[in-house]
Amino acid sequence: MKDKRDEGVKLLLNFVFGSTYLIGTMIILGRWHFETGFRGLAASIYVGIFEMGITFFFWLKALQMSSTTAIVSNMVYLAPFFSLFFIHFFLHESVYYTTPLGLVLIISGILFQNRRSKIMV
Repeated sequence: MKDKRDEGVKLLLNFVFGSTYLIGTMIILGRWHFETGFRGLAASIYVGIFEMGITFFFWLKALQMSSTTAIVSNMVYLAPFFSLFFIHFFLHESVYYTTPLGLVLIISGILFQNRRSKIMV
């Protein structure tokens, strides 16, 4: 939050330097394998762009636009359940009874934390 550079630039530099260090380490240690071919490279690019890059960018934007970071930070606990919802309805995977129970526990914890922080202020 104290770094005033653009979020996109910060993320790009982190990913570029991180990728450079990883590739260099893999080459030095001899763990650079080409057996996976295009599918492995495509999967890496997908994860880098969609699961890491875009999501982190939106997360940083939400933190920047929020009046308090505590509200946005609590949202991270709800993200897995949104994912389960989408996985259930789009990929037709079954949701076990423990999943809603976990959701209730997580939401209860968030509400308890918010209630407790209001009391302490």
